Amino acid sequence: MATVEQLTIQFEGKGAPKLTGQLNALAAAMNRLAGKQAKVTKATKKASKETDTYNDRLTKNGRNVKGLTGAFGKFGKKMSQMRSQLLIVAFAAGVVAKVFVSLHKAVSEFQVAQGKLIGVLKSTGSVSGKTKSQLEDMANSMQKSMGISNTAIMEMQGRLLTFTNIVGSQFNETIKIATDMSSVLGSDLNGTIVQVGKAMQDPILGLTALRRVGVNFTEQQKEQIKTLTESGNIVQAQKLILSELKVEFGGATD
Repeated sequence: MATVEQLTIQFEGKGAPKLTGQLNALAAAMNRLAGKQAKVTKATKKASKETDTYNDRLTKNGRNVKGLTGAFGKFGKKMSQMRSQLLIVAFAAGVVAKVFVSLHKAVSEFQVAQGKLIGVLKSTGSVSGKTKSQLEDMANSMQKSMGISNTAIMEMQGRLLTFTNIVGSQFNETIKIATDMSSVLGSDLNGTIVQVGKAMQDPILGLTALRRVGVNFTEQQKEQIKTLTESGNIVQAQKLILSELKVEFGGATD
């Protein structure tokens, strides 16, 4: 078997030109490979640097995320507080709106009651001896002392004015005792004023109506009321009725 030296001699003797070409080609290939390796090394270093940069960014982003989380948390808290405040404002606005609606309704009802009062005063020729101003003052005074709306009092006054036999101080006393009676019996103000008004308008017949709601008169009282009414002294008959009603219901709204 030929040795390396022998192959070299033989290549030198017979194939030197061919071998030289092959070696040159190998050398060129090696050079290209070296160049490739250099590029790969450079690319690797760049990739490593970029990786480090990416990691740094991740770290910073992590801190930023924490910061953002805190910021969003604070923002969410602010929004929650703002929402609570908005709800309070909305609730307050709703309450105010309801108050305005109630106020508008109350004003409308007052105007209606006032209109009826003026109408009845006109139709009855003010035989009660009461003026619009006097009735309004009375209603306002009772509202302060009894806690009953002046509108409700004016509605009672309007109904009582239709009973033309009730005049002067008896008118005021009838309104007051009917209010007391309504409070004790738990009855409607307007229904009660009509019952008492009928009794005051016609004392003899009115006693029966009052007896139905539990007002009892003695036989002597009944006879006195009958005698006074038949003799035309209706005011004294009315006073007897009011006196008994005061005994049973007076002071209930004081």
